[in-house]
Order: sequence, then C-alpha cells, then structure tokens
Amino acid sequence: MPFQKHGFLGEQARENIGNIRKQYRSLFQLVDEVNEYTYKVIAEIKINSEDIHECLIGSLLAKVVHSFQAVVILSQYGLESDSNIILRALFDNIFIFGSVIEDKEFGGKYIEHERVLQLKLTNAAIDNAKDLKFSKEKMKRLKDRKDELEKEIRNSKGEDKAPRTIRNEAISTRHDYPAPWGFLFSRKARFLFGNA
Repeated sequence: MPFQKHGFLGEQARENIGNIRKQYRSLFQLVDEVNEYTYKVIAEIKINSEDIHECLIGSLLAKVVHSFQAVVILSQYGLESDSNIILRALFDNIFIFGSVIEDKEFGGKYIEHERVLQLKLTNAAIDNAKDLKFSKEKMKRLKDRKDELEKEIRNSKGEDKAPRTIRNEAISTRHDYPAPWGFLFSRKARFLFGNA
C-alpha cells in the first residue's frame, strides 16, 4: 500500500517505524524501559474506590500514561508536530498529577474546575441541540446532567478557576517527581521526540 494512497494508515508508514526506532535507538530503549517500569508500578497500586482523592490520582495517572504512549506512537510514525502537541498536554498533566498527589486541597480545586468545564460543555451541547439533532431522550439526559452539575457546584462552593489558573498553580508548585517521570524534565521536548 503506497503512502500516497493511504498516508499514515498504510503499510508503508508502519514499515517506517522500524527505521525511526533504529535511528533513535537509545531514546526508544529508554522510553520502552520507562513504559515497562510504569506498568510494574501500576500493578502494585491499590486505589480505594471510596476515596475521591485516590480515584483522582488513579485517573490522572492513567491520563499521563496514555498521553505518554500516544507521544511515543506518534513519534514512531515520524509525526513530530502532532507528538509535540500531546507532549505539551502531557507536561501539563504531570504538573497537575504532582500537585494533586502533594496537596488534597488542590485536588478539590481541580475537581471543581473539571465540574465547571463539564457544565460549560453541557450548556453548549444544549444550546446547539437543534443543530446536533439530539433526540428527546438525549436532551433529557443532558438537562439532568446540567442540573446535577449545577447542584454539585453550588454545594461545593468552590472557585471557578480558569484552565490556565489551575495549570499555572500546578506548575508553580515545586515537585520532586518520582521515577519514571523525572527523566522527562531533564530534557527539552524537542530533544525527547524530535530531532535529537
């Protein structure tokens, strides 16, 4: 299957993965070791499903790991610009992850922030329901979800922080990141998954 017909979904693009991994062998070796180590750590983690803070940590860890793997997958295909976009989000999530681990209060702020975002998205969906051709059943679920979110936000009396404020608060906090993520901060993003 020629690249001109199938792009990155074709066989030729998959065959090129080996060339890219060979060219950046030491980097991909490190990435594979970090990924393997991460899954060993994950296997040992026991999350109490009754503890919202532990659930949030588990959820953010999954988000970080999946973003890390997405960066690797895109990099293997030579999609540097696309991998850098996800890498930027990965760094944000690592800072938030570190802040939530170290500060339960920050975890609460993050949850509030996410509720406010969900409410904004729900309102946007309701406002555009006609264009999106939602069924009556879907509209009812959306309105019920909107009511739930509004009630949760009222009951929590949390601050409505903008995404950048939450991100900046997380970044400004000093963290001693545990392995395996500490290595990410010792190199520039361009070096990591770009032209070494």
